[in-house]
Amino acid sequence: MALAPGTAHRAALLGVLCVPAFMVVLDSNLVTVALPSIRADLRFSRPGLQWVIGAYSLGFGGSLLVLGRAGDLYGRRRLFTDGLVTFSLASVAVALAPTRPALLGARAVEGLAAAMAVPASLALMANLFDEGESRNRALGVYGMAVSAAFVSGVSLGGVLTALAGWRSVFVLNPLLGIAAALTARSLLADDKARGRPGDLDLPGAVAAVGAMGTLLYGLGLAGRTGRLSPSSCVLFELSVLLAGLAWVLERRSRVPLVPAVLLRTRTVASACTAALLTVGTGVGVMFVLTLYLQEVLGYGPISSGFALTLLGVAGVAAGWVAPRVAGHLGLPRALAVALVIQAAGVALLVPIGADGGLPFVLAGSAVIGMGHFAATVIFTALATSRVCERHQGVTMGLVSSAQQIGGALGLALLVAVASARTNATAEDGVTTGVAVVDGFRFALGVGVGLSLLAAVLVLALSRSKRR
Repeated sequence: MALAPGTAHRAALLGVLCVPAFMVVLDSNLVTVALPSIRADLRFSRPGLQWVIGAYSLGFGGSLLVLGRAGDLYGRRRLFTDGLVTFSLASVAVALAPTRPALLGARAVEGLAAAMAVPASLALMANLFDEGESRNRALGVYGMAVSAAFVSGVSLGGVLTALAGWRSVFVLNPLLGIAAALTARSLLADDKARGRPGDLDLPGAVAAVGAMGTLLYGLGLAGRTGRLSPSSCVLFELSVLLAGLAWVLERRSRVPLVPAVLLRTRTVASACTAALLTVGTGVGVMFVLTLYLQEVLGYGPISSGFALTLLGVAGVAAGWVAPRVAGHLGLPRALAVALVIQAAGVALLVPIGADGGLPFVLAGSAVIGMGHFAATVIFTALATSRVCERHQGVTMGLVSSAQQIGGALGLALLVAVASARTNATAEDGVTTGVAVVDGFRFALGVGVGLSLLAAVLVLALSRSKRR
């Protein structure tokens, strides 16, 4: 990989490499706010509306691992730029979609394109900046970009939808994506392919994509209902079978999808564990907070979005602070500290009540944002810290896959806990509002436990490695 010399070029390229993550987070928040308008315009049923999110999630989460490995074998720069262009064109297709099937198909392509660009961008970043302070600071900028995207999404989504309709929210990303792709082509030389056309184990890849897709779909069904339905159980069983098939095929492959050395690397295991539980807590808590603000306190989508902007603002600060803390404490200890901060933020939310609780929401969101985004920066740095250059793409695919599974799993778990607690409390004769809030508080307590568990596991894996 050849770079034009000079700090300015490196800074410009770092900005370009942050674009895919910015686009993904921005898109997620913009779409969430626009869902009611999409439903009314294209006449989605209430159950069918979830597929606007689900089609994207399946395309993204199901293919991260395979496309991360493809970047290692066939060139990350090409996958990065092609992913940006494809995401941009798919966003235009979503904005122009005349029917429900057309919109869902374009959303699935968006997810696939994001899976092309995100692991490739992180692998390129890891190779551009040397391990240690340089890479940690670069990933801090990455965390700041993600946080800025969160703030932009929750603040702009409602405004754009109200002023120009839901289709307008899909216009921002194409402009950004095409500009970033053109800039990357001028700054970043094409990296040579390391593999031959047949090196990517196609049967193993298909089995792995199927296992990941069915797992995410099953977790999505469980997350919407808060319970294990027969359909969810069947999907989980199918996912286990496909994962077993992928394992058998990979063991016989000359070039396995996940190199065996990664499975023995403690830093990768620690980073994936932290990603799973960090994002699982964050997604579940955000869902609870959104329901609390809108269904209990009566806020609209725009007001509730602005109420949560402190989370993203704190995340921007975390992107600046996290690399410095990691430099003093080391990555594992700094990650554990970030996870404890996230747990403390969730704990600040527990006192919310049926008659009010906005101060707790504001304070808790700020602390959660600091811990959550700091943890994201640090576990990404930890994952790349002891991995050779040729395996960076698949490593980022592993970590990103852990984030996707964690988000779906955390949502399913916290919804199930909240529903069970609400039903149990309602049987005692209390009002519906009090019972619902009691369920939310119980779920938030579980979120505290998940973050603390992640901190303990990270430290345990680190100590095991030292021994």
